[in-house]
Parts: sequence; C-alpha cells; structure tokens
Amino acid sequence: MPQSSFATSWAVAEGLGQRYRFRDRGGIEMEFLLKSAADIDRLEVAAVTERLQYVARALALIKAALNRQTALIGFAGSPWTLANFMLEGGGVKEYSKAKALFYSDPSLFARLLEKLTAAVTGFLQTAN
Repeated sequence: MPQSSFATSWAVAEGLGQRYRFRDRGGIEMEFLLKSAADIDRLEVAAVTERLQYVARALALIKAALNRQTALIGFAGSPWTLANFMLEGGGVKEYSKAKALFYSDPSLFARLLEKLTAAVTGFLQTAN
C-alpha cells in the first residue's frame, strides 16, 4: 500500500499561541521567543484543540480523498523538539537555551515540558 505523510511539528506551538512563519531561505521562525516565566505562562494548552481544528478538518478531507488506497502517517514534534524551537526561534544544533533553562530553573523547564506534553497529547488525540 502506498504511503503519504504529513508533519505537524510546529502546529502545536501555533495552537498554544506562539505563531511561526516559513523563512524565504528555508526553515521556520517563531513569532516571538519564550524568554521568561510570563511567556511560558501565556501558552494556552486549553486552546490548542480549538485553534487547530483546521488540521482535523484537513485530515478528514485527505483521508476521504485517499479512499483507503494509501496509508496516511502523521506525527507531531516531541515536547523537547518543540521547547527548542519555541525557546530558540527555529532549528538549533546546540540546544543552548533549553539546557540553560533546565539548569537555571528546573521547575520552570518542567512546567514548559508539562504544557507541551499536554498540548501534543491533546492535539494528537483530536487529530486522530
């Protein structure tokens, strides 16, 4: 059976309230960076499902168009991957801001990962 895939790695950040855009030179850029506890606190886990309804609607249309002839595989970014994008503003190799937050304020880092875990889980359950 042929396969088709879709990626929703950054959609969860958008659902939480941190929008992004695609750069002309490739990659993504976050609208703002998470720099403080206030930035993390303003991420709205409860809003993810509503804000990302367009993904569930699109998936329903795609599944219908595939007519059970092609498997559709989807995924979302892990909380660690999302944290790095949301802290750094795009893809990174060194994870310096995530590591710095982890070591300087472990409870805030844990709060961020808890929010991201809840958001990713809720999103994937809704998109199913």
